[in-house]
Amino acid sequence: LRLERRDDQLAVGDRRVRRPGAVVAVRGFVRFLLARGVLPHGFAGNKKTRKEVQHARAAYYASVSFIDSQVGVIVKALEELNLFRNTVIVFVSDHGFLLGEHGGVVDKKLLYEGVARVPLIIAGPGVPEARVSPRIVELVDIFPPLSELCGLPAREGLEGVSFTPLFQDPNRAWKSAAFTQTIKSKKSPLYHSVRTERYAYFEQENGTEPELYDHVNDPHEVT
Repeated sequence: LRLERRDDQLAVGDRRVRRPGAVVAVRGFVRFLLARGVLPHGFAGNKKTRKEVQHARAAYYASVSFIDSQVGVIVKALEELNLFRNTVIVFVSDHGFLLGEHGGVVDKKLLYEGVARVPLIIAGPGVPEARVSPRIVELVDIFPPLSELCGLPAREGLEGVSFTPLFQDPNRAWKSAAFTQTIKSKKSPLYHSVRTERYAYFEQENGTEPELYDHVNDPHEVT
């Protein structure tokens, strides 16, 4: 079923429920911040002053609070429509953001932990409550467990793997590494990274010296 916005209501199929506030996309909210000077245009990329970093953090924290409230709007709508108990909810982000780390960098197109690591929260039928796993999963791993939880046949040829075994045993042995790549612009080289539970390795295609971080002794990737 498709959850969509209609005037002052949330609609699921032919059933509707009034919504207490607008469900606005993050992109729209960022435009709102830009229009009011909270987050200056062209902000991401280079190192920023202390004041610019403070502006960026304030805007980012505001967007997080806003999205948190909208999750509540959606969950409440599902409950009022009696759909909550047979709906799988996935909360995830496409990337993180540096907000002044590494000498004042405000950017999302890098490979540091603050950018590459994202939240992944799943709730619904077949998902135990309040369990946290320290194991590595990737965004390509989201589709397989959703298919499994919805009772759909498994697809062949996927790079991702279902992490439902972690629901019952969060500390069991799992995949050894996550792979990430990004590009800052059409003319810039690709950035690649390999992240294990302990180490993070970065390299660029332009031959720049690679970087290796030990997250046990250097969790903030400074040295």
